[in-house]
Amino acid sequence: MIGLWLTPNQQGRYYFEKSNYKVAAERFQDPLWKGISYYRSKNFEAAIEQFSRVDTAEGYFNLGDAYAHLGQLEQALANYEEVLRRKPDDIAARNNRDLVQSLIQKKKVKKKEEEPPEGQEPTFNPDEIKFDEKGKKGKKGEIDQAQLSAEQIQEVWMRRLQTTPSDFLRLKFAAQVEEPSRPQGKPQRGK
Repeated sequence: MIGLWLTPNQQGRYYFEKSNYKVAAERFQDPLWKGISYYRSKNFEAAIEQFSRVDTAEGYFNLGDAYAHLGQLEQALANYEEVLRRKPDDIAARNNRDLVQSLIQKKKVKKKEEEPPEGQEPTFNPDEIKFDEKGKKGKKGEIDQAQLSAEQIQEVWMRRLQTTPSDFLRLKFAAQVEEPSRPQGKPQRGK
């Protein structure tokens, strides 16, 4: 019924004011308002498509914001630069540009920290890295292996498993030598 009395842009404005941005975006024909509606409904890809049709400082500003929300920082930076080229005194564009530049710098620094220098092997030995699920809460102690079931011994082996097969086999054979021999065919307790 609303379509009989109002133009599509007026309908879009009606739904926009009611905070129904998804429906507003479908009604608007104006690409700036359509883009703003998509942006507010968090459909940043559709907002980018609409804002890219608007060749104004406001269009580039909104385009930069949409790219920034998608994590496409270089594209966001380029759009804020375009706003500042057109309106050098735009404080919001300058602030957003500076923020995006700092995020790009942090991203570059983080990437450099994660990568070993070219031609250099990592400086850690994988056999030396150990993860402790309990942190410092665990207790050290010794248990007589004769009191353990085969499942418990196997669990101890798995916990002591190292990344080198020689360490694993050495521990496994040592545990087998210490394990009392069980008669074949007799069921074990707990099974």
